[in-house]
Amino acid sequence: MKSYLITYDLIKEGQNYESVIESIKSISPDNWWHCLLSTWIVKSDLTAGDILSIIRPNMDDNDKIFIVLLERESAWYLEDECSDWLKENL
Repeated sequence: MKSYLITYDLIKEGQNYESVIESIKSISPDNWWHCLLSTWIVKSDLTAGDILSIIRPNMDDNDKIFIVLLERESAWYLEDECSDWLKENL
């Protein structure tokens, strides 16, 4: 499976984050990472475009989203639980 970074800005005040969050979790119900606000990593065999098609209908027209395949070098400074997932899944 590939690892995708998903980050978004929901612009409208009072936005319902729950529908966006649930659509992200649905991509890989048992294998996702969420240790930074509005930033997720999911494991999936889908394409970035497929993932966008799942999440975008739950967002407003002025919201923003960025999805990128993680393939190369990475570095971080996070608490152990978050760091452990990254070590095991990237």
